[in-house]
Amino acid sequence: MFRAAGFAPGERVTVPDGRILVRTIDDMVAETFSMSWTAPHLFGAQTPEFEQRLRALLAEASPEARFAVRLPDNILTIWRPVRGG
Repeated sequence: MFRAAGFAPGERVTVPDGRILVRTIDDMVAETFSMSWTAPHLFGAQTPEFEQRLRALLAEASPEARFAVRLPDNILTIWRPVRGG
């Protein structure tokens, strides 16, 4: 689509991250529900049961209720207009 609009091929740039965030069970549940494939409306009336089971699994996995999450690198695609075209 960008090429058809007069842009040169995209240039990919990686911006390293790798920070570590400490997340709570509430954070992990919120992140899960924020994803399109696990959005609450997909579970309908079973949403409370899903959340309860998710919280139980997370509590079992970490009795301290803390999770270390490493942030991935950011991949940018830069599209520039074709010059002189």
